[in-house]
Amino acid sequence: MKKSLLIAVLLTLPLSMPLAWADETHHAGDVKKPVTGMMGQGNQMQMGKMQVNMLKMHEQMHKIMDAKDPQDRERLMQEHAKMMQDNMQMMQGMMDGDIKGM
Repeated sequence: MKKSLLIAVLLTLPLSMPLAWADETHHAGDVKKPVTGMMGQGNQMQMGKMQVNMLKMHEQMHKIMDAKDPQDRERLMQEHAKMMQDNMQMMQGMMDGDIKGM
């Protein structure tokens, strides 16, 4: 009895292997394309500018945390808030351009 069960399992195992590989071969051709390939030259330049601005904002946050003088800290926070607003307007412009282009 045990011997026949073992033989049945061993014979079934090779038959189930194509099912295990089926999912992998089905998705083998699905390659995600980078988002930058879909954007225009202007949007790529704006994204680069936004990345530079994000780095500046990150540096500003470190300056804010290190500032000892409350007035200096307040001035840095206002500069940071202004840069955030500018970046948000730039993103809105990029989104509006993408919607109009569709």
